[in-house]
Amino acid sequence: MDDLRDLLTEVYGAFRHAVDAEISWDDFEAAIHEWHESAIALRSEALAAAFSAPGGEVPLTQPELTAECGADA
Repeated sequence: MDDLRDLLTEVYGAFRHAVDAEISWDDFEAAIHEWHESAIALRSEALAAAFSAPGGEVPLTQPELTAECGADA
């Protein structure tokens, strides 16, 4: 509920500022975009796994795929 309240407060505030010409409509759209990106990140399984992983250093492993660089790539 706190996140929803924060979303409403920020988006409504940005809307009022845009209506009053205190900020641009692009800034209003940016506020909505940031909240949308946050929602996508919260639903990400990879991000959830990263946050639930134990802290500390993890040794790097060799990548499974390599990318070709050059004119043919």
